[in-house]
Amino acid sequence: MTQLFAEFNDPTKRVLVISDLEPDDYLAIFMLAATTKCQLTFIASCWTNPAEKAAILRKLLNDAGSNAPVYHGIPSDKVYDLGKLRVLLGMNDLPAEPPAYTAALIEAADVIISLAPPQELIAAHAANPAVFEGKKAAFYGSFNIRWGVGKGLYTREAVLAMIQSFRSVVWHETFFARGQNNTISHNAVLERITAQFPAMKALTKWWNDAIYAECAAENPQSDLDRKIMASIDAAPNQMVDADCGLLAYLLHGNPYMTLDPVDLAFTDRFTALTDNPASSIRVIRTAPDAFDSSRLHTYAFYSHVRPTNSTGPAGSTQHEVAPSAALDGDAAMSNL
Repeated sequence: MTQLFAEFNDPTKRVLVISDLEPDDYLAIFMLAATTKCQLTFIASCWTNPAEKAAILRKLLNDAGSNAPVYHGIPSDKVYDLGKLRVLLGMNDLPAEPPAYTAALIEAADVIISLAPPQELIAAHAANPAVFEGKKAAFYGSFNIRWGVGKGLYTREAVLAMIQSFRSVVWHETFFARGQNNTISHNAVLERITAQFPAMKALTKWWNDAIYAECAAENPQSDLDRKIMASIDAAPNQMVDADCGLLAYLLHGNPYMTLDPVDLAFTDRFTALTDNPASSIRVIRTAPDAFDSSRLHTYAFYSHVRPTNSTGPAGSTQHEVAPSAALDGDAAMSNL
């Protein structure tokens, strides 16, 4: 297995994961806990209830056999009822709320994985513009950036300055939220994950229902809103490879994947990518005609299933991953 960050296998290295605890984050977190040897630390970050979500994360990690430290992110006066989430997770009782994060946690990290709107990272950068010099990072961008800008939590300029201050960045986006070939209802690998984590199907349906309702409430609806609604109608249990996709690529590699140096620019609806060989930001790209089969395969290692030339949904073929020249060990990230 080719891991893009050598730090994942180094017990002396500190990897900080910032998560908003949406359902795809659970898979990402379990992937990290099951696959890495580094010192993991987690911050639960969200616009509402960060301390309660941190307690949920603490319970999830306890159940997974991980004692990785957990903290909560920037507090908020917004409150969202997490009762349904706790019911789906079977959590009547939660551990004590973990402590608040500190700037020292961010400063001490060797690698930062951002699976949430990056408000804590922007705050750290504003306080000390040199804080990320020499550090590596990986971001799920897309909605995480646009959402925080739309809520007024930060500006596009602040996001870009923070990202550009890292030594190197891996950037992942799902350009359209579709996952019909990733649905829990008919994908064998995700069925296995559901067997290990029974709440996953209900969580995913709950998540998709919320996305659907947001799109339906838009006035006027955009073409993207209508595409997302049609996609969810076609596959209510779909799991899009957003945060979990980023971790699958980082931890597992992908035979159809390249890391291309780009410059970023943020708009209201999408992230503009411009190829630039001198950039320290590399975007994950996959061959469009192989996207579904490659995406499905990346989940296999989580349930310790490494299919070789097995047939997947709709006749797609899943292949055993062999390191490609583009992802040959540390060489892929040596100058990042």
